[in-house]
Amino acid sequence: MLDLAWYGSPSAIAVLDTDLRYVQVNAAMAELGGTPANDHAGRTPSEVMPRFGDAVEAMLQQVQETGEAIANVPISAPAPDVEGGWRYWLVSFHPVRAESGQLVFLGMIAVDMTREILSEEALRDSERRFRLLAEQASDLVARHAPDGTYLYASPSFERVLGYAPADLVGRSPFDLIEPEDREEVTRAVMSALGGEQVTFTYRARRRDGTLRWLEATTQSVLDEDGSVVEMQSATRDVTRRKEIELALRDSQAQLALAFEAGKLGMWDFDVRTGRSSYSGLETALFGLSEDTAEFTTDLFYSRVHPEDVPRVRAAIHAALAHGGEYTDEYRVVHDGGQVRWLRAVGSVTLDADGRAARMTGVHYDITDRRAAEAEVKELNTTLEQRVRERTRRVQELHAELSAFATSVSRDIQEPLRRIGGFLKLLEKRLGDDIDPRTSEYLRYIQADGSRVGRLVEDLQSFARFGREELRLAEVPLGGLVKQVRSDLDAFTRGRRIEWTVPELPSVRGDAMLLRQAVAALLDNAIKFTRLRDVAHIEVGARQEGREIVVWVRDDGEGFPPQESARLFNVFQRLHDDRFIGAGVGLANVRRIVTRHGGRVWAEGEEGRGATFYFTLPVD
Repeated sequence: MLDLAWYGSPSAIAVLDTDLRYVQVNAAMAELGGTPANDHAGRTPSEVMPRFGDAVEAMLQQVQETGEAIANVPISAPAPDVEGGWRYWLVSFHPVRAESGQLVFLGMIAVDMTREILSEEALRDSERRFRLLAEQASDLVARHAPDGTYLYASPSFERVLGYAPADLVGRSPFDLIEPEDREEVTRAVMSALGGEQVTFTYRARRRDGTLRWLEATTQSVLDEDGSVVEMQSATRDVTRRKEIELALRDSQAQLALAFEAGKLGMWDFDVRTGRSSYSGLETALFGLSEDTAEFTTDLFYSRVHPEDVPRVRAAIHAALAHGGEYTDEYRVVHDGGQVRWLRAVGSVTLDADGRAARMTGVHYDITDRRAAEAEVKELNTTLEQRVRERTRRVQELHAELSAFATSVSRDIQEPLRRIGGFLKLLEKRLGDDIDPRTSEYLRYIQADGSRVGRLVEDLQSFARFGREELRLAEVPLGGLVKQVRSDLDAFTRGRRIEWTVPELPSVRGDAMLLRQAVAALLDNAIKFTRLRDVAHIEVGARQEGREIVVWVRDDGEGFPPQESARLFNVFQRLHDDRFIGAGVGLANVRRIVTRHGGRVWAEGEEGRGATFYFTLPVD
């Protein structure tokens, strides 16, 4: 039995004499010193174990001197065969006495503690690594007792939930969890206690009372017997993700409503697999039932009108070849032969190699629009025919009017000349014997003859402006106004007129026709200010967008604002016979300006003057 204890003991045992020389060692001691057991006898520890033999001998000498044992002295030595490269022992030194009490031997027992020490160091390293990772991690890292209370909480808890780690240790996580979510969290924790690794989402209330969405992954740590020692969890703040998910759900619900309201069908074609998915009214648009198992490419083309299939295939292949946007309109045939028009709008997504990966888009029914377009087209065709007919008729009427005006002008001019001639002969015959009443009658006849003469000239101009081609060129407005004022000097002699004419731009137009228009407007201003002691006439221009606005403003008789639309109509006169005119001048202005692509209008107030505007395009 002694031999079994000696040779079979896992502890290293040695007996030394009082000279500190080995008497006997077991196999474990021989392994400790790295020397065979038979080579120990008669040798000292320092000879057998040079690395720590001196320290062993010092302990033995102390036991020998004091007669007292020394227990659990730690000794370590390099050991390449051991994980970590070192082996550790706890060594005890004992005196061995005879029955007389005399010291006869010294005993040394060394217990190998390498495994225990390495386990403890591994546990400490694991704890250090856990804390290092936990304290650096952005996630909320925690250790829990089997009942769930916090054993450790990482600093991130304060950033995310507002609680310092020390505030949480010893508390239950359920103190923070929203009551509505506690049942689900309980089920997850029970699964973790059963050995599963579980991930679950819940809401937790911050210290300030606001809610955050958290996602936790939890697992249990078991001992050798399979009992739960603790639980560990890593939790991250997923509030932003949850908000996006909720927004996405709302968006998807709104999109579904939009699809339904807009009667849209959505399609998604995976080019690589050839499979399609669809939503909304896609199947209904093609006349298929809602429970259609799969909307295949063959099924799609079987519903497209046979006459449109080649064009539709070509458009889709072109889009897949080049990527980008895709639009098309084509007919589909439902069961029973009903034909509907659909519009497709989509885009092609390319993969990293530039090849088409998928094609997505929407369909919507445009049958009503197509029918309306066909109806509009037919109406336009009819309208164009009517416009051509009416244009032809207008041109004929215009030609007839021009011919009539020319004929009337000729027919009137001759009698007017004869009347003028007879008036002169009559004045000459009567000479100085003419009485005042007869003289007044002759003046009336002469004034009316002049008035009819001007009317004839205006009619000739009105007819001529519609026939002549525009000779477009750059026309300096300033020079043109100066020329017209010079022509009108004979009509302003003896009058006081203050002119305001700033620098004016050049315009593009027919110089002769524009001169006629400006002359008509200035003549109009001169005529209707003749009752003013001092008349004020202003000519101005400015650019507004893509047109030049020109105006002539006076402080003459003006006109009622409600009558402004009539001013530019031919033969329209708003004033009495104090202001001589045929009502053709402003009509000529409108005709000239309209032929240049411009507009005319007037603003005025009765007794307070008027402003006449016309525009000319910049280009």
